[in-house]
Amino acid sequence: MTSGILILQDFLLVPMLLTINFIGRETLTLNKILPLIISTIGITILLGIVFTNKKINFHFPNKLKDDHEAQVFVGLLLCFGFGWLTQILHLSAAIGALIGGIIIAKSNSTQWLEAKLIPFRVFFLSLFFLSIGLQINGDFLTHHVGLIFLIVAIILLVNSAINAFVFRLLKVSWRNSIYAGALLSQIGEFSLVLCIVAKTQNLVNDFWYQLTLNVVSATMLLTAIWINIIRKFIYK
Repeated sequence: MTSGILILQDFLLVPMLLTINFIGRETLTLNKILPLIISTIGITILLGIVFTNKKINFHFPNKLKDDHEAQVFVGLLLCFGFGWLTQILHLSAAIGALIGGIIIAKSNSTQWLEAKLIPFRVFFLSLFFLSIGLQINGDFLTHHVGLIFLIVAIILLVNSAINAFVFRLLKVSWRNSIYAGALLSQIGEFSLVLCIVAKTQNLVNDFWYQLTLNVVSATMLLTAIWINIIRKFIYK
């Protein structure tokens, strides 16, 4: 259930990006609004089709059926293609790549692809976290470390409490509700995408950009410690 909630959070990035694009534009015309609305509806319908089908079959030509190397490039083409398409629609390449990955994961024809792409996953995951670290201003972190960790503490506590109560309303035991709340306590990594888009739209200044970047990074870094503390407390 927590995994499903995390995936849904990622999909909610689409209307948030749409909202940021609306706010960031000085003038809104039908020509600018219509493509964003149509693309959002299209993505929603596409995800609905993907999730209502247990598996998706790609009908590869005979030459590609046994050519795993070529199918690797087809998989990468899907991810980069969807990323490029969503970027053109003024959403985010990250959400397009996510959609491409989900389509590949739901396919019967490419079950072996995950193992083949492990080196790519390791490389790009490392590059992702490296890119976050390189954007953090060391002087800003030093001067505002107290404020950053105060906000992080509030986020972890409040998120954990809200999610725990929601799970309890769903008739989950208190022990498991508290644990699920801890699992969902961090701010998702896609919030960094929102932050970057807002910065490019000049909706936030350098102070708020750095503060958001540091807070999100700190929650991602400290969540594992927070989860272990909760786990040891409730599962003695």
